[in-house]
Amino acid sequence: MSRRIMNTKERASLAAKAKNIKYAKLRRDAYFLSPNICKNCGCPITPSKNQNVCEVNRKVFCNHKCSAEFNNKNRAKKEKATYSCACGNKVAKAGNKCKPCTYRYGSIYENDTKGLLIERRKYGVKKSSNIL
Repeated sequence: MSRRIMNTKERASLAAKAKNIKYAKLRRDAYFLSPNICKNCGCPITPSKNQNVCEVNRKVFCNHKCSAEFNNKNRAKKEKATYSCACGNKVAKAGNKCKPCTYRYGSIYENDTKGLLIERRKYGVKKSSNIL
């Protein structure tokens, strides 16, 4: 077997790679002495296997879930609109009646036929006008 002889450039590049690996381990060990702490949960932010320590130094949260929880705590919540019936009870939509009022006063379309209701919807005619 013949041995391949390395030139000076190849030797220098191998030496540089070894040196970079050594310094990467030193930087990683130095980071673990005082790691960044997540603002939301308080756990240390650890770098993944192939992640540079300089990327982890910029992080403030350990993951997207913690980021979303922290940012949504200060978010203003919208208040739901409340509607009330003529008697004062709360109802879901404007113009609706509560159950007691519906039973007491009935529907405004109680005596209308299905044909009249469809015709009103079709032509936009109100209840007060006569369709006949």
